[in-house]
Amino acid sequence: MPENRPTILYILHNYFNRAGTEMHTQLLAKRLCNDFRIFAAFPGEGAINLLEFETQKLVRFPADQVAWPLTPYNAKRSEASLEAIKQQVRPDLVHVQHFIYWPLSVLDQALSWGIPALMSHHDYYAITPHFTMELVNDPAETLSADYCRKVFQADITEYLLKRREVIRNSLSRFAVHISPSKYLAGELNRIFEIKFNIIEHGIEPFEAGVREKNSNDMLRFGYIGSLLPQKGWLSLIEAFCKLKQAGAAAELIIFGGTLPEPHSKLPGIRGLGVYEQRDLPQILAQIDVGIIPSLFRETFSLVLSEFWMGGVPVAASRIGALADRISDGVNGKLFMPGDVTSITETLSWFLSDQTWQSWKLPRPRDVGEMATEYKALYRAQLTT
Repeated sequence: MPENRPTILYILHNYFNRAGTEMHTQLLAKRLCNDFRIFAAFPGEGAINLLEFETQKLVRFPADQVAWPLTPYNAKRSEASLEAIKQQVRPDLVHVQHFIYWPLSVLDQALSWGIPALMSHHDYYAITPHFTMELVNDPAETLSADYCRKVFQADITEYLLKRREVIRNSLSRFAVHISPSKYLAGELNRIFEIKFNIIEHGIEPFEAGVREKNSNDMLRFGYIGSLLPQKGWLSLIEAFCKLKQAGAAAELIIFGGTLPEPHSKLPGIRGLGVYEQRDLPQILAQIDVGIIPSLFRETFSLVLSEFWMGGVPVAASRIGALADRISDGVNGKLFMPGDVTSITETLSWFLSDQTWQSWKLPRPRDVGEMATEYKALYRAQLTT
């Protein structure tokens, strides 16, 4: 690889997790490493970690334990370590992917380096420390005492007001802001005045696996993802149990985590545990209809892209970017989030109406297209 490649430093909250921001950053680094030297700085395990993508060499620097939700502006050891990383890496461009677990000063520190500074938004962390922004209908409600008591078990509105102004000032000085969806950009712009570049996430393309024949004539619903409460899997299980009690010829297959008892012993439900990305074609070949029952406003949904890449139609919560990407009755079905009756009725529809089998599913964006767009964006910033 040419030694004169420009150097990109990603700043984020973690790198190795199998979650949306981390997977996006990993894919981007993989596709851009021939054109750029890529490093990632992120807190974790009591350190500020520096990863060189090409060699996978990991160097650890001292760090402060940064509080949440009352995240301070300053954290001296973490700030000094980031400055040491800057001196070691000498980046030509810095791209902040996420800043949770960093002191709030990380944004101003990156901006102070005098190089192009880009900011990606993957969730609602700029608006509220509770980055999924549940329990509100309007982002403006996140400064209310009521919201604070529900989410943080204390009235921290004074802190949140100061946090909001600090972040507003920092965001106003970034050269470029990026959002994966118009939906997220719109929600953020209800609080901040930001001009966004919309760059949809891409995923690694794969060929759909050979659809496994269902020997027992059961319609196979499938859930893929973590078993976090906000993902809505408990509502899905409750709805599916109602469906089974009515005698439906269906089963529910759950991939992504260890299904706890008593859920793992319920009739018609199979929990198949964690999986690797390389297993997706075989996993999706076992699913007739994918279900995404999220309770919070998804800002894009890589899982939806994966279902579609595998040729699997989807029913999902009518919320966030899911409701923007899915056309109800045209390329998917939508139900009310957390509404067991609505979910049950939607599952039942797939059993009684066969029109879904002729849906033309969208072809999701692949990571190569996404990387080309980022490459052009980086080049433009580096030559400005």
